[in-house]
Amino acid sequence: MTSRSRAQTFACSMQPRALPPWRRCRIASHRTIAASFVFVLPKGHGWNALASRRLEIHLSALRPSVELESIAGRVLDPQGTPIEGASVSVRSRGRRRQGRFHPDVRSNPDGQFQITDLWPAEYDLRASYPGYAPAKADSIPSGSSSVVLKLSLGTRLSGTVRDAATRAPIAAFTLSLQRVRGPLSRDALTSVAFMDGQGKYEISGLPPGNYAAIVAGYGYSPSAEAIFTNEEGPSDKLIDFDLKKGAELFGRVVDRKSGAALARAQVYLEGQLSSASVISLLSSTVTDSAGRFELRGLAGGLGSVTVSAEGHHTRIVSGLQFENGQRLGPVELDLTPTAEGEEPTLELTGIGAVLMARNDVLVISELMPGAGAAQAGLVVGDEILSIDGQTVLELGFNGAVQHIRGPEGTCVPMTIRRAADRSLITITVCRQRVRG
Repeated sequence: MTSRSRAQTFACSMQPRALPPWRRCRIASHRTIAASFVFVLPKGHGWNALASRRLEIHLSALRPSVELESIAGRVLDPQGTPIEGASVSVRSRGRRRQGRFHPDVRSNPDGQFQITDLWPAEYDLRASYPGYAPAKADSIPSGSSSVVLKLSLGTRLSGTVRDAATRAPIAAFTLSLQRVRGPLSRDALTSVAFMDGQGKYEISGLPPGNYAAIVAGYGYSPSAEAIFTNEEGPSDKLIDFDLKKGAELFGRVVDRKSGAALARAQVYLEGQLSSASVISLLSSTVTDSAGRFELRGLAGGLGSVTVSAEGHHTRIVSGLQFENGQRLGPVELDLTPTAEGEEPTLELTGIGAVLMARNDVLVISELMPGAGAAQAGLVVGDEILSIDGQTVLELGFNGAVQHIRGPEGTCVPMTIRRAADRSLITITVCRQRVRG
C-alpha cells in the first residue's frame, strides 16, 4: 500500500467462501484522503488474490472544492439522561458520497457529539451504546447543530447453555447473532464470548427485527439456529441451548511430490455453524513438526477443510463426512509445491462456479472456464434450485455448497432455473479438480 500523505490501515478478509474475495474487502481511509484500490491478480482471476493475499492500494489527498460542514447534537438514554461514550456514526445519503469515510465519534460527559469535515449533503446518523437499542436519525442536513438521538431499551435475550448428554452447564461459549434477511441470507450483527459457571448469557438492547442465534463451545458441535422476532418496545426473549459433542478430524499434511511432512501448515474448516446455517464459523489449527493436526468441535454432516503452507498451492479438500461425537482420520492431505517464481493458487474439486444466495436459491455469479459447470452449459445468472433431489432451502447454504462439492470425477444432478427464459431443467454436472 502506498500513500502520498499519511499511512493508512486496511483489513481484507480473503478466506475461501462462496463470494469472490474482492467483494469482501473493507478499506479504511482518512477522511481527507480518497481511497482507490487495485487487486493484483497475476493470472487474471480472483482466486489468485485469495491464495496469494496480495493487495495493492493507492491513496491520494482530496482537494475539497466546497466548504466542509459539521453535524452536532446529543445522545440520551430512554429517560432523557445524557450518555457519555455513546458511539455515533454517519453515512451520507444519495449519490454524493464522494468515497469519503467518516470514523465514529464518541459523546462527551454531557452526551454531546460533533461530526466534522462533511460535504454539504443529507446524512443518516446512528447512535449505539451497550445495553440499549440504537437510535437513528435520517436525512439530517449538514450544518445541523441540535440533533437528538434517544436510545431505547429494546429486547433482552437471555438463557442457559448446557451439555445435551449430561445437562451440565457449559461455562465457556460464544453466542452469534445475525439479522435474518431471507431464507438463506443473514447479516452479521454481533458475536459475544461468555464465561459463566452456570452457563448463563444475556444480551440487551436488541432493536426490532428478525434474528438468528447460534451458540458454539469448544469441543461441541454448534447449535441449530434459533430464529426469533423482536417487536417495537422493550421485551424479554428466553432461549436455552443444548450442545452435543462435535466431530473431530485428525491427520497429516504432506508435500505431494516428496511425501515430506509439512510443519506449520494451516488447516481450517471454514463453513457454517451447522449444515443448515449460513452463519460462518472458523475452526483452525497449525501442524506440528511431523505435519500432524487435529480439529475439534466440528458440526456433523458434509464438510470441507482448507489447507495452506508456505511454498505450496492452497487446497480445499471436500467430501468429508463428520459425525457428532466421532473422530475422522487419520487423513493425509497433500499440497502441490509451487515452482520457482510461481504465485500460489487455490486448488479445489467442484463444478467451477462461484455462488451467491438469493431468496431460497443459489445464483451462479461467476464461472471458471473449462470447468464442469461451464462444460454442462450453465451460465451466469442461472439459479440452482435443488441438488441430488434435495432443495437448496432444505440443505441450507453451506449444506448445498458441500453437496455440490465432492470427489474428483463424480457427477451430481441439479435442478436449474435458466436465466434466459426462467425455464426449469435437470442437468448433471461433473466435478473436477480446478486451480484458479
